Amino acid sequence: MDERFEVSATGKGQIVLPAALRQRYGIKKGTKILIFDFNGQLVFAPQTLPHLKNVLKRLRGAYKGTGLMKAFMEERAWEKEKEEKDIEEWKTKKTTRV
Repeated sequence: MDERFEVSATGKGQIVLPAALRQRYGIKKGTKILIFDFNGQLVFAPQTLPHLKNVLKRLRGAYKGTGLMKAFMEERAWEKEKEEKDIEEWKTKKTTRV
């Protein structure tokens, strides 16, 4: 959705988010909002469940098949194999001592 809203800042730099955006993103009193300076533009990212679910939905599958994901999965497989070997060694040592 590419909607445009215009707000004004107070002398203290405060702004009021339009009600439509607060409702859409589940923003209530006390909601944390991250603000990024991204290529000269301010980007607001509310830390609410609806917003985070939306972000996850957009990212789902974005890295599938990329080198980064492949490397991560290979490293995790190696770690799991190492953990399993360590457990077997521990069991072997424990049973031989008894």
